[in-house]
Amino acid sequence: MDSTEFNQLTRMVIGRLLPKVSGEREAAFILRSAQAGEPGVALTELAAILVEDQTSVTEADRDDLRRLLADLGEPVSDADRLNVYS
Repeated sequence: MDSTEFNQLTRMVIGRLLPKVSGEREAAFILRSAQAGEPGVALTELAAILVEDQTSVTEADRDDLRRLLADLGEPVSDADRLNVYS
């Protein structure tokens, strides 16, 4: 995936999943990390929080998050553990 596609998908995934993060501090940290050019930190933290809170996500959200993490060379184990609903 090229950098433009990566950046667009990152913004879309964070935009779709950030409202599901229950803690205001956690959500703010994810947003600041993404805005500071640290997508790996933002996406890894987002996945970990969603798993910890057992937040339900769509299969498409899980797949997109997993794809982004893999593209960054980050572990995908949290994305694989997300609670997916159909």
